[in-house]
Amino acid sequence: MTVIGDKIMKNKCNVLSILVVFSLSILVFSGAVLAQDKADREKLYKKIPGSYEFDADGQLIVLIFTLEEGTLYGQTEGDDEIVELVPDENSPLEFSTVDEDGQDYAIKFVLDEESIKITKCIIATMGMEL
Repeated sequence: MTVIGDKIMKNKCNVLSILVVFSLSILVFSGAVLAQDKADREKLYKKIPGSYEFDADGQLIVLIFTLEEGTLYGQTEGDDEIVELVPDENSPLEFSTVDEDGQDYAIKFVLDEESIKITKCIIATMGMEL
């Protein structure tokens, strides 16, 4: 091989090494960010369980939310149906679910100003918000 050919091969190897190291560092950093995001979500989820009251045209509806092994569930008081809340990827306090009749619900929990506790829950379905 010529001197120029050797230099080109050496440069290609250096560039390849740099790309490999850079790619690995991105993977490690991404994993750390995802782990932190999951930990932050779990902290928020622990604030949600409890009973929430809603006034639906003068009728009191109580929804009960529970947390089991990192997954949130909801059910109407007095009803046996329990539905899993599916988290929104972009908003840690927003969820969606579908009941056994196929009705879609959007659920949003609101934190107080200090981000210490949940102050309310908003349910939206069929163009209505409770």
